[in-house]
Amino acid sequence: MKTLSLLFALGAAHMASAAFISTGDLGPRIGFGADGGIVSAELDINDLLVGGTSSVTFKTGEWNNPNASDPANYIFVEAFINGTSVGTFDSGRAYFSSGPTFTAYGSSSLLVQGKNLFELKAVNPQSGLDYALGQVDVRYTAVPEPATMAALGLGLVAALRRRRA
Repeated sequence: MKTLSLLFALGAAHMASAAFISTGDLGPRIGFGADGGIVSAELDINDLLVGGTSSVTFKTGEWNNPNASDPANYIFVEAFINGTSVGTFDSGRAYFSSGPTFTAYGSSSLLVQGKNLFELKAVNPQSGLDYALGQVDVRYTAVPEPATMAALGLGLVAALRRRRA
């Protein structure tokens, strides 16, 4: 009976597992409009919780854009995770003076064990319209494995039996 209760506790602890991994401050890295506006970062994920849910957040901002408030000068950026496009966004405010913009995308099926490549590419690259990538963060949560759910179920049955006795 105590063994089953212990399995229940272990299963419940495993269900709550989540992780956060980050590139940390990238310096920032600049996507120069004159060069096509491409910037990238790699992130090594060794403990990927397979079958879970995840999101990737890009910290970006306008870099060398004196007229950033003019919609004609907005820099639109397409985000890629391991070569797959996940969406397009406006790189937003000036990186330092106004503060960076944070844009998040769901990425559950795109992340892999090991090296992951995160790329940003300007949709409208123009000379003098540059943007910065400051950081990439990944948050993910595990979905319990079938064996964990079985242990959880057995522990629950044991707890209910014990309660009735």
